[in-house]
Amino acid sequence: MGARSPEGNTGSGTSLLETVQQLGSVLGVAGLGSLLGYGYLGRLHTAGLPGAAADAARDSVSGADAVARPAARPSPRGPGPRGLRAAA
Repeated sequence: MGARSPEGNTGSGTSLLETVQQLGSVLGVAGLGSLLGYGYLGRLHTAGLPGAAADAARDSVSGADAVARPAARPSPRGPGPRGLRAAA
């Protein structure tokens, strides 16, 4: 773009090019984030969760992690009957 700019306006051409690059980056990140968010919500199953926990899981990945952590902790009494069957 600098080669096509009239002499004396190369600074304007460069700043326009940088602005277009930044705008393209912002739109790309926004579009990718929207697609990933849509895919996340499409695969999220909140049936059986209390209302507040389901809302937290839908709001963000970190919210879903916070909801899932207590369920993933091992029981202090060891694996339950399901855990024993799965291990056998």
